[in-house]
Amino acid sequence: MTIKRFGEGSDLDDEALILFENFGITVYLAQLYEGFLSNILTGLERLGAIEIPKEARRDNIGYVDENLGSMLRILLDQSQVDRATIRLLRKAHFQGDLLVHRFMLENIQDTA
Repeated sequence: MTIKRFGEGSDLDDEALILFENFGITVYLAQLYEGFLSNILTGLERLGAIEIPKEARRDNIGYVDENLGSMLRILLDQSQVDRATIRLLRKAHFQGDLLVHRFMLENIQDTA
C-alpha cells in the first residue's frame, strides 16, 4: 500500500498544502478528544457514577454520541471535577469551536 501525500499532483502551492495538512491533523486530534470524552462518560455511566440523560444520542453500541459541548455539560453537572480540569476542558471546547467553525473561514483567503 502506497501512502500519498494530501494534494499530491494538485495545483495547490506548498504553503496551502501545509495549511490543509495541519488543519486536517488538528481536526483529527479534536475528534479523538471528543471520542475519549464519550468513552469516559459511557464508562462512568456503566460504573454507576453518573446518569446520562435519556434524550442523549447514542451510537449503535450504546456509547454517548453527543457533541463536545453537551458531553462537557453532562460531565461537569454530575461529577466532582477540580477547577483546573474544568478550565482545561472548557478551553479545549473553545479551541475546538474556533478551529472548526472559524479558522478556515478567516484564513482561506490567505491560501489563494
